[in-house]
Amino acid sequence: MLTFITTYKCTSACRSCCFQCNPKRKEQLTVDEMKHYTDECVKAYDSLQVMVLTGGESFIYGSKLEEILRHAKSYGLMTRVVTNGYWAKSYDIAYRKLGKLIDAGLTEINFSTGDDHLEFVPVETIKNATLASLSHNLTVSINVESGDDRRFSSKYLLNDTDLHEYILKGKLLIMNGIWIPYNCETESSGNITPKKYISLDSFSKCHNLFGGITIDPVHRMIACCGISAKNSKYLDLGDVRKHSIKNLYEEQFNDFVKIWLATEGAHKIMNFISDFTIVDPHYKREHSCCVCEKIFCNEQNLQILRNNYKQIYSSILLKYYIINKKESIQ
Repeated sequence: MLTFITTYKCTSACRSCCFQCNPKRKEQLTVDEMKHYTDECVKAYDSLQVMVLTGGESFIYGSKLEEILRHAKSYGLMTRVVTNGYWAKSYDIAYRKLGKLIDAGLTEINFSTGDDHLEFVPVETIKNATLASLSHNLTVSINVESGDDRRFSSKYLLNDTDLHEYILKGKLLIMNGIWIPYNCETESSGNITPKKYISLDSFSKCHNLFGGITIDPVHRMIACCGISAKNSKYLDLGDVRKHSIKNLYEEQFNDFVKIWLATEGAHKIMNFISDFTIVDPHYKREHSCCVCEKIFCNEQNLQILRNNYKQIYSSILLKYYIINKKESIQ
């Protein structure tokens, strides 16, 4: 998967946006740059299957969005666009706009909504975009901010009579996305505590690493699209203008801790660190991306890993090999 975080500019200014996107941000990849990086990725990896355009808000590209979709289509890539749906002021407007994008090669669309998003894009607008997408037979999913403090929940959409039949037929997927403060070390409001952001699969491996290539609006390749990806230098792989995408991607596999993350996850690494120092026990109930940030934005934690990783080096590499051998067979 090739993912372009196309821009940090957004029509919304959600308070807990992990990339801190808003209408005032200027960072943005050009279409020619994205086409060039796509060429490079296709040449390097014949296993590339999907191109994702996210942000920020990728629909601010207007008709230029069609150009990058056509380029991906020329390589036989499936394409997905992630959007807040602001542009669907009516069903008819949404239907016409999507028709042009589908002709250009769009195969899937993801919408984001929930308390923070709804301050800027009404749920009726999301419905316009969703119903128009379904009428075009697009693969559609809606990602709803989830958390104990959220007022709007996925139940609203799951119980909507206009959407119900599409959900039952499997044409529309409603997903709950963990919504947490941008800075995991602080609370975004007085009534939010770490326990409100429990990750149900928190003690599993990190599924964001190694699965694709992600390039942000300032030409940095980042190791994942996780919540804390831009808050940790450790996950910044380098400038794709100065280094080949292939080299930056493959250099990750020389990094034992990234392999460890992809094998056992951030919580297990923090468990290991806790054998050598006192850590805040709240990490056991926090989202894995927050735990990842706490590990790699803390020099003491990093030094503990440097000094002691050889204790588990062989066993982790063996486990990583077994897991990936099994997945490749499946």
